[in-house]
Amino acid sequence: MKRLFAFLLLLAIPFNCGNVTIDITRVIARKNAITTTPPSWSDGQKDVASNSTSWDTTYPAAVENNDIALAYFQTETPGNATGTPPSGWTKLDETDTSDATTVIYWRRCDGTEDAQVDTWTSLWDAGERGVSFIATFSGCVTSGSPIDASDYSSSASGTSKSLGAITTTTANTLIVAAMGTDPGSSGQTCAWDSPATERVDSDITPSGDNGTLGIVWIATAPKVAAGSQTITATLSASEVVAESLIALLPE
Repeated sequence: MKRLFAFLLLLAIPFNCGNVTIDITRVIARKNAITTTPPSWSDGQKDVASNSTSWDTTYPAAVENNDIALAYFQTETPGNATGTPPSGWTKLDETDTSDATTVIYWRRCDGTEDAQVDTWTSLWDAGERGVSFIATFSGCVTSGSPIDASDYSSSASGTSKSLGAITTTTANTLIVAAMGTDPGSSGQTCAWDSPATERVDSDITPSGDNGTLGIVWIATAPKVAAGSQTITATLSASEVVAESLIALLPE
């Protein structure tokens, strides 16, 4: 009986068992549809750095095994990230604008990082001040790259922002959208359009610095069906921004 079932599975044909006909392919497809769920936002932690080549980042207070961490670095002025990251981190992108630089890394966590501080020694080739943010996501694929698709770009000064389109190839991904900028004044805000759900909207003025440093970013609603997705937002004042879209794979 076991051999017969295996044979029918390979042929992907209906299997008649008495008065019940079982379409194996439909059973498997239905099982996958039920058990596959999109990743979800877990937590985030912000740090501020003032005029240094080395920056510290702090993990959120509760990190689980196989959480995916995304680290965002936002400078006040254009910089150059040339240093070697701490163990486990992989660089995804570095986008320079006329105002600042945004750098993104990812890492798969092992569950021991609760509130851990990582020092990014000689991250920059010259002293930079700015803000960093680590976000963690649960329910992601547990091996290999967690990224199904990504897009990195920058936009000219303006208030209306349309992040580059991203095309996912896998169902039930979670698209993480981010914009990084050096605001010209404090109080800068960002309103994300549906289907985006805002997660962070930070406007930072580090002690002793004369400029503001901000990063605003969100996790969207799950991208249930594979395909193209564009995220849009409106800023309260015109800014030049670095933009990113990252689709995280489900477990």
